[in-house]
Amino acid sequence: MSMKARVAKRYSKALVAAVQEEGTLESELAFLRSFCEMTHTSDELSRFFLNVTVKAKQKAEMVKALCEEMKASDLMKRFLLLLAAKGRLDCLDEIQSAVIERVNKIQNITDVSIVSSKPLSDDSRTGVATALSEKLSSKVRLQEQVDASIWGGAVVRVGSTVYDGSLKGKMKRLREELVKEN
Repeated sequence: MSMKARVAKRYSKALVAAVQEEGTLESELAFLRSFCEMTHTSDELSRFFLNVTVKAKQKAEMVKALCEEMKASDLMKRFLLLLAAKGRLDCLDEIQSAVIERVNKIQNITDVSIVSSKPLSDDSRTGVATALSEKLSSKVRLQEQVDASIWGGAVVRVGSTVYDGSLKGKMKRLREELVKEN
């Protein structure tokens, strides 16, 4: 596990515990997503937070101003100021991912990515979600993508496991079998 991943795990655990105590899990998670998205959409802001020559105090002032502008809760403001003071703003993306992972675990939600050659019908979407929910024994949150290059079928990703039921994948496996036999 990388250093950033260990840091993210520790901070995410503390943040989730704190927001659960206050009962503001969803709103704080939404704020964290917005804050991270803002730092990504502004190259200037991103460079500022990642610049090692910028002092922690300057970063904290910027965080404070952004939190006031975005109307952050006191808890989130203190959390982001702590990250700035400890020089951990470079881990913000990893912390956000770890928070989402921890919240999903608490709420028993599994994120599933499905790539199909054409948009899923409502019936197909419901069927896939129901089948995966039963198999995984958790609620499923589908994230759909359309990619015509897979020709047909679908590719499903659950965590790091990929189930390739695409026509393109089947043809590739068939080709590999035929090459092995010759």
